[in-house]
Amino acid sequence: MQKIKPLIKKVIPKKFLPKITNLFKKISTQVKLGFLSVFSSSKLLSNWYFGILNHDFIREHKATLAGKKKYYKQLQSVTDSSYLLRRNIHRLEKGLIMPERRSIFALDFIRETVIEFQRMVENGNVQLASNAEIKWADDVLEAYFSAVDQNNPVISRCSEIYRISKSKLNQCSEQSKLKSVPFVRDLESETVSYADFYNLSKRRRSVRFYEPEIPDRKLVDMAVLAAAQSPSACNRQPFTFRLFDEPEMVKKVAGIPAGTKTFYKDLPAIGVVVGHLSAYYRSRDRHAIYVDGSLAVMSFVYALETLGMSSCVINWGDEEPAESKMSALLGLEPDDRVLMLVAYGYPKKDLLVPFSSKRNLESIRKYNEY
Repeated sequence: MQKIKPLIKKVIPKKFLPKITNLFKKISTQVKLGFLSVFSSSKLLSNWYFGILNHDFIREHKATLAGKKKYYKQLQSVTDSSYLLRRNIHRLEKGLIMPERRSIFALDFIRETVIEFQRMVENGNVQLASNAEIKWADDVLEAYFSAVDQNNPVISRCSEIYRISKSKLNQCSEQSKLKSVPFVRDLESETVSYADFYNLSKRRRSVRFYEPEIPDRKLVDMAVLAAAQSPSACNRQPFTFRLFDEPEMVKKVAGIPAGTKTFYKDLPAIGVVVGHLSAYYRSRDRHAIYVDGSLAVMSFVYALETLGMSSCVINWGDEEPAESKMSALLGLEPDDRVLMLVAYGYPKKDLLVPFSSKRNLESIRKYNEY
């Protein structure tokens, strides 16, 4: 098509070019609609389309399978965190908070949970035994076995495994008296007003031009800590904030996305939010990294605003060669997926930012409509 265009311009008089161009666009649109109508008419044809004619999803397919493989390999290796343990301990917490709690629950996964707890304790060291994840697991398991019927044979056997593991854990590290278990929130203490929060949300705007000063890492870490408080499916938190504030490294990272060409050279810092598909053993959860990562980024962005910094969330399109470039630059694992990038820093004063009119309430909210 690129070779044909110059030829058409030479042959067709200029006054007819707009009409000819519009005609071609209409014909092209109709052809695309007909083509897509056929292949979107059934699951089988859709699979053929993305399996033979279009390979846009091939990276996701590969990463999802690599994630499953890594998930099971992690269950056989020494790690400082376990997605399986995090998920199951959170499931136990959900059972413990039920208003009308049953005396027997979690029979379908309690053995799996205590076996994983045992593995993490026995394969760990002093640092592992004293980390927040193990303490959380220990406290919740203690609360669980204190709450359920010990006469149940499954619970009784699992309780014994847990007690043996706990004794080894206590030999490694003295546990804090403050328990990491479900609790009643203090709803009477001072809270952030809606007006303050709404003003913060309006103040936040995508900023593309910053002071050259490198952001204070202590403040940035505070923003990351706020991001860690965001909701996450079964508390897996399947993401990592890869932060860069060394000028040359920032340029290399920021120059890869398609949407940064006009401002990436002067960014003081940038973060790459990476999702880890190794957090899941089922393909159905492959999109959870995008949901959980986005929730965390929003908290990160708001926290930066409270700390005197601004940010710009940069869209990451799933396409080559950007995917391969970023993967090679960051040394990503096969199951890792870049979710988005976030430029951040101290905003330049008196510079314009987009107004970005938002959709009105009625267009984004519906009550009780099927």
